[in-house]
Amino acid sequence: MFKALLCYEKASQLDSKEDLYNENLQSVHKDIKQELVQMINCVADNISVESLYEIGYNIELCKRIYSIRDALLRDILQRDLCECAIAVVSGQDKLATIMCGSIVEAILLYQIEQNGITKYDISSICRHKDASHYPVANMALNELLYVANCEKMIATSNYHLGHYIKDYRNMIHPAREMRSKENVTHENVITMWSVLVRLISALFP
Repeated sequence: MFKALLCYEKASQLDSKEDLYNENLQSVHKDIKQELVQMINCVADNISVESLYEIGYNIELCKRIYSIRDALLRDILQRDLCECAIAVVSGQDKLATIMCGSIVEAILLYQIEQNGITKYDISSICRHKDASHYPVANMALNELLYVANCEKMIATSNYHLGHYIKDYRNMIHPAREMRSKENVTHENVITMWSVLVRLISALFP
């Protein structure tokens, strides 16, 4: 449709007085707006309290996040968790992928720091010159999962499941998506959300 739009715009620029060109241009603008309306309606139809409860976004899950002592972080994560759940049920898969990864990073970092850990030896998974005493605040998701697993903060099964989120979150980059010829499916997102809920339950029992 946008290919047609560009063609009609070019034709109209060549001859702005040609009624047919202008009519076609107005028609394609109308079609694009109608398509946008249909997309919005489709997204809105999937969002309900029932659909959110079905995927596990409920009062109990929110209470776990509310136990975070840092009020600012708590409020940010409450907001992000809600937006992530809405993205999941409405089929906004790329957005849900990004948010699942960022929430997992945040809750792992918070709980690790709550355990009084500011630096950690990650030399077995990292070649950085400071790997033997690497700052937790600078760690990526892979490294945070490693620390949480080593410190028995999460079960080994949750450690491996956390890597599922890490691996698929990397698919958000268009260049990687083009190279791998793989995209994030809704099934991937449902799995990522399930892992997120599992990790929240493990870290905030």
